[in-house]
Amino acid sequence: MKKFLLLLTLLILTNSSNLLARDINLDSIYIKNSNNYQQLISLKYDLYATAKSKKLLKNVIFAHWLNGKTITTIQEFNSLNILATYNLETNKIKIIKTFIGTISSALFSKNGKSVIIRNILTKEDGYPLIKTTLIKINFKKSYRINSSYPFTDISFSPDGNFIYYHKKLKGIYKLNPITKKEFQIISIDRYKEIIKKGDLTIVHPSPNEKKFLILSGSGGNYRSKLLSNSINKKITHISSSNEVIWLNNFNFLFQHGNPMNYRISKYSLKDNLVSNISKKSLNTNLTSSLKKGNYTFLENQIVILKQSKSKQFITYLEGEDASFSPDKTKFISLFMGNLFLTDLSKISNNNFKMHKILKKILDKYKLLYKRNELWLNIFTKHYLKLKISTYKSLLKLK
Repeated sequence: MKKFLLLLTLLILTNSSNLLARDINLDSIYIKNSNNYQQLISLKYDLYATAKSKKLLKNVIFAHWLNGKTITTIQEFNSLNILATYNLETNKIKIIKTFIGTISSALFSKNGKSVIIRNILTKEDGYPLIKTTLIKINFKKSYRINSSYPFTDISFSPDGNFIYYHKKLKGIYKLNPITKKEFQIISIDRYKEIIKKGDLTIVHPSPNEKKFLILSGSGGNYRSKLLSNSINKKITHISSSNEVIWLNNFNFLFQHGNPMNYRISKYSLKDNLVSNISKKSLNTNLTSSLKKGNYTFLENQIVILKQSKSKQFITYLEGEDASFSPDKTKFISLFMGNLFLTDLSKISNNNFKMHKILKKILDKYKLLYKRNELWLNIFTKHYLKLKISTYKSLLKLK
């Protein structure tokens, strides 16, 4: 398991960008386990406690809202993984399905009702066996998907009932995973110039399914085309195959940049303009929420929320896989394998107390910067500089 987590971390930092969020503690990649390290982690837990966040579950690697009162979770216990729902009103857990092996990715549909899970098993000969399964959460029904790529190379239709995928040498297809019926949406002739042998190819449909952003590449370097009946346009600088969100039929968000230097940007089809949404960051973890136009991302691990017509809400909390509740008053996030539920109003009400803890975290990072005997690798210095800068900026907020 430790080897796999190291692999996942390296993939994030070199940005092969095929990964969907797994809760990985970046501090542990750069800082040696010591009293100072443990105190730093403890202070970050203190922030959640001061925000009156509720710890729901532990050992969680993926989470997503199913509806306003239910969260779908995947918990990991060594080689056993449990897909289940957690009811916020009753605190009851209902198991949907279990998986053996290591889950490399979990892709939830926009409406939260379906999920595609990739799990990796080891065969008797030592080689990996990759299984791809689509699960209808409300009905507890599962369907095998014919895809052996270790990370996500397929996408959901906006209603979650179909999946889109690239068929080698043929084009983009739309598949009904229940009936197995499929039909071609786009011929390969329209985008074959961006395809290279061995690279991942994935398509992101617009909400009305009339426009398609097709990405192909690896290692954080993706060639892309935007296609429709009337559009045939190359899009540049996209660095993640999965961190793409259509806000509406004319605007989409995407990640661009390079390791330790990523941003979230917005592309406007009407204006043909790209605008930056976020500052430079170690990783971005761009995640959509159930309500269209609402999304979350990270700036050096700090969770930032954005509602469609509101300013960004900086939570002061570190985490992954964050997303809004349907009523937009709460959000879930993962931190150190724990699933937390946080009320936005509690952060606002405890702003002063949280700032005191932010100052302690900043001081701890400054101390670690001076103590190079506690550094784990040659990248630690740059990492600590970024964290110091981030927490200084947080302390300037009121």
